Amino acid sequence: MPLSPAQQYLLVLAFWGLLILVAAFMLRRVCAVFSEDSPSWSRALFMSVVVAAAVFFTFEFSSYLILLTMSDTAVALPPGYGFWNWVYEPVGLKWAVLGRVPFVRYLPIVFAVCVAGAVQCILLELKVNFRRSLFYFVTQWLLAAAIMAAVTAGVNLLLARLPAVPAPAGGPPVARPGVRPDPHGQDMTVGQFWGKFQEVVDPYLSEVKEAMEPVTQLLPEGVRRVLDGGGWLVILAAAALLALFWTRRALQALRKFFRRRRRKKKRPTYVSVDLHEDLTGLETVYTEEGDNRILVKGVPARIRLVVLSQGVKGGQRLTEEMADSLLDRACPGLGEAAEADYPRVRLWPLYPSPGGFDLAFAQNVRPPGPRGQQSPWVLVSGRVQVGAEKINVGLALCTDSPTTLGHLKGQPRWHDVLSVTKPPAPAGA
Repeated sequence: MPLSPAQQYLLVLAFWGLLILVAAFMLRRVCAVFSEDSPSWSRALFMSVVVAAAVFFTFEFSSYLILLTMSDTAVALPPGYGFWNWVYEPVGLKWAVLGRVPFVRYLPIVFAVCVAGAVQCILLELKVNFRRSLFYFVTQWLLAAAIMAAVTAGVNLLLARLPAVPAPAGGPPVARPGVRPDPHGQDMTVGQFWGKFQEVVDPYLSEVKEAMEPVTQLLPEGVRRVLDGGGWLVILAAAALLALFWTRRALQALRKFFRRRRRKKKRPTYVSVDLHEDLTGLETVYTEEGDNRILVKGVPARIRLVVLSQGVKGGQRLTEEMADSLLDRACPGLGEAAEADYPRVRLWPLYPSPGGFDLAFAQNVRPPGPRGQQSPWVLVSGRVQVGAEKINVGLALCTDSPTTLGHLKGQPRWHDVLSVTKPPAPAGA
């Protein structure tokens, strides 16, 4: 059955509602793809509506102002033709009318795009600059337009299968008077357009000129002629840019102020981590020694504890399986030799300072027995360089005979302390 005018109106509203939903979804996807914080659904809908409204009215108002400038020269306007009449004109007609002046038809698009980037930047809480905000806007609406073009093609195909709507009784509809290019007029040059534009906006600048007359009287005659020839428009445009820049700086200052206030309200939380390691139960080794023997300062020993900790922020996550490869980097063959010892592996939190890790290792890994006497335990700590990352490594070794080596800390050259050698062959072999 044919669609009634009310149904057609509802179809148009449904189209625009769906367009806003698609635009909000695309805004969230674009922010997520480019590693920005995706706005919530409600905020994405609000941003899409506000930015679309700002772009629409910027384009319509600037193009209407250009239309008034072209009236009575290149365009014929019917009596009583106003802004809302221009809004309801088809886009193709607007583009044809604005094309009567070279390059002028692109000005409303430039103004609308600039406003879109500025509004998008403000609504994103100034987390991104103007160029990225403008890129997000263009990407968002291009994707939304592509999806809506596919939807529109499907709806048109469906409506084409419906019977045509009969014409209303009472004769043909009366055509609404609208704007049209003057067939007797000529295309305007840029100079003619600028002169006509000054005539249109001059009544609105009269109050500004009267207020500034005490100052302009003191200026040379040449400067006053420049102001009357369009200089006031340049000054007002520069003032608008300065106001926009000042507003952006003010919003940034307010954002930093409220963020600082929120940070002061937060109380720091401290997480207590027990790093203490008891070496008493690790003295006895239940596995046989491997093919290689570990020497610490020339004394045979076996590794009983390995502690790993990141030395830089943002490094890769450490795992217990990395212990063998890190030991091999510290001393070639050390990881393979430690496999036969089955040492305990512990992962500690970040210690950016090597001295801080050495101190924490000495405080939490204490060999049994009184200090200052011979002990079968030797502690070795230092750093291992893996590409751009620095990893803290602490070892607790149990020697075959007691020594007074204690804690060998801050090792930049592990092979000066540790070495791996073949065990001596048994007698009579």
